[in-house]
Amino acid sequence: MKITNTEIENTMIGVYKNAKTTKYSDIVRLKDFLISLQNYCKDTVLELREISDEQRQKEYKMSNLCGVTISALFGEYRTSNNIIKHNNLMCIDVDEEDNKVLFSKYDIEYIKQQIFKLDFVYCVCLSCRGKGFYFIVPIPDTKDIDIYYTSMYYKLKKFGINIDKHCKDITRIRFCSYDENILIKQDCEIEVFDEVSEEQINEKRMELKNTQRRVSKIRYNTHNEQLNYLSRTIDYLISKGYDTGEHWAEWATVGKYLKTFGEDGRMMFHRLSEVSSGYKGYDDVEKNWKRFEQCKTEDEGFGKFYTMVRNKYGQNWRKEMMKSEKIK
Repeated sequence: MKITNTEIENTMIGVYKNAKTTKYSDIVRLKDFLISLQNYCKDTVLELREISDEQRQKEYKMSNLCGVTISALFGEYRTSNNIIKHNNLMCIDVDEEDNKVLFSKYDIEYIKQQIFKLDFVYCVCLSCRGKGFYFIVPIPDTKDIDIYYTSMYYKLKKFGINIDKHCKDITRIRFCSYDENILIKQDCEIEVFDEVSEEQINEKRMELKNTQRRVSKIRYNTHNEQLNYLSRTIDYLISKGYDTGEHWAEWATVGKYLKTFGEDGRMMFHRLSEVSSGYKGYDDVEKNWKRFEQCKTEDEGFGKFYTMVRNKYGQNWRKEMMKSEKIK
């Protein structure tokens, strides 16, 4: 299955003035984002790359760079339950931090060229910080992005390339960048990436099994025990510097789960939001809290929330949390 470059470049995407914004300010073609909008942001991007301090760089990026959502066009708010249209595209990050060996051996422009040669890659562009790059790939259906993203992860891993798994979050902002050597395929057809790897299938089975195991365990706990454990987990996330401002979808996952605990959950949600880089004050958090639809059951929320924690901090995060509690 193939798609023309014209079809891809005419895909409509929402533009957001910065990462803290949940409502788009404009709708443009993907081609306009890759060329016109990136040229417009050139000076801001170059200034960002001059900042040496990583934390200041992050704060500057969050506040000053506009961004887009490439995988889907959203309605009034940038949430997974507010999708107007799935664009059937996935945008994949290759970061220096995850590929230290690769980036020490080869120049970034050489790696970009090798990725660009793949039949299913439409374009390759430097990231806003200039220390990595992203590439765009057409897929059969963005609703199944988890399947294709995980398959891509294992496909490229065999060649020594690690991609950022967080990018399969379709609500995530793709920051505007600038690359004088951006690579875009023209006047041709691009292969639609429709591979489903054996590793992906096994990972899905294991994830389902682990979720079922965790849900069965929680049924033996009282409501107060669940609240106590949840409060300790929130403390742990705060101590680890977890930033809900980085990913709206994760913030929403936390909010929907905590909402099943009523007023206790609301207090914990405010506590975690206060340490976020995107914190705009009590009223803003409260407004979002009221908008969240709580999970249908505590079991459903439990599975989603603790899967997210495990994915961020590894299988042994509970042991680390208990160890830190003993030290205190």
